[in-house]
Amino acid sequence: LDQRLTLVVEELRTIHPDIIGLQEASTWLARGNVAERLATQLGFHYVYAPASFRVFPSELVNTVAAWVMNLTEGPAIVSRFPIVSWTAHDLPRCGRWTDPRVLLTAEVQTPWGTLRVGSTHISGDLCQAEAVASVIQKLQNSLPLVLMGDFNASEHTPAITHLTQKLGLIDTFRLKNPTTPGLT
Repeated sequence: LDQRLTLVVEELRTIHPDIIGLQEASTWLARGNVAERLATQLGFHYVYAPASFRVFPSELVNTVAAWVMNLTEGPAIVSRFPIVSWTAHDLPRCGRWTDPRVLLTAEVQTPWGTLRVGSTHISGDLCQAEAVASVIQKLQNSLPLVLMGDFNASEHTPAITHLTQKLGLIDTFRLKNPTTPGLT
């Protein structure tokens, strides 16, 4: 992990990103909080929303499970600009009881104004894409939105077309890479 983080930080410094969406960011006792470590090395701000241990309705039981497993995992947002507020939104399991997912949203104060940012890792199910769309619609106001994620779906699947058509989101990967295969 240390070698990978060093390589990632070096590359990120060359491309100068303003905001980074992480999926499957983890915390381990021996490794620490990966999103925090990345943010610290870049001199950025961060928020992290563990999703892996939201299996049970009890926060205490989830905390004990995370401690026993010595692991949490979920989306994070790493930003050059201050993060004003953030919320973790639970997503439906879509028939997978042991597969909790979240949408992490944050308001980031950029020099050009406030920007709403989201980071998520969904299973590719339409029901999770619909839930992401529902949360975003409820938060909709005059703020611009950037949604980043691992959607486990290609661009022509119902999950992705729901996000692009229902919300009017633009697939920036496709916009910048019109002929390159897009994976997830």
